[in-house]
Amino acid sequence: MISLLLACSARIALVDPPDSRSSRLPAPDGDLAVRPARRLTLLRGGGADGWEQIGARPVSIDEERVFAGRAFPMTLSPLLSGRTTLTEWAAEHRETLLQLVRENGAVLLRGFGGMETPQGFSDFVMGLRLEEFGMGCSAAPRTEVAPGVFTANEAPPQEKIPFHHEMAQCEDKPAFLFFYCEFPAQTGGATPIIPSNAVATHLREACGHAFSAVRPATSRPCRPGPSGRG
Repeated sequence: MISLLLACSARIALVDPPDSRSSRLPAPDGDLAVRPARRLTLLRGGGADGWEQIGARPVSIDEERVFAGRAFPMTLSPLLSGRTTLTEWAAEHRETLLQLVRENGAVLLRGFGGMETPQGFSDFVMGLRLEEFGMGCSAAPRTEVAPGVFTANEAPPQEKIPFHHEMAQCEDKPAFLFFYCEFPAQTGGATPIIPSNAVATHLREACGHAFSAVRPATSRPCRPGPSGRG
């Protein structure tokens, strides 16, 4: 499963699957201003002091949802703004940040400095010391704007992009996705995200009879790519 991390995104939109009030897809608990510290289980000793150890705390946003008892996305903001850049903070708390991404499926970082340019975003990503992933099999045209940072999509802004698994057509798929907003949309604009496992669970419950009729092994044709390979 791909985990998602959004740095300083200007706006985020989450779409509720049908019947989001079910036990598997509960409604958001937006009345919480700050997430309880017990959600972070890896910090020594737990409690409110745990967040002080990493200099950040979880906050609630209107678009937040809760899946399997966890905020989606978890939103983190610095305890003291202006004291450190996101690159410095993430490098120091790398393991904590990556574990939060794995546990929640998506983490939104807001209020950290140093993300004004693609190069600053590149420095942040490179500082996490993850294995680089090439764009060789990407189905969409993308332009590299800084080391390891590419345009997400170059379609006209009025075009809507449906939900999809990133690089699902590729034999090797990325383990993490990072999104960064350099220029917020003047009107509208959003990055819709949804946990695929929650969608799959809902479909099995709502349309189980259809899934039972599907053969265990399926295949799909692949069009040859520019190099002639499928």
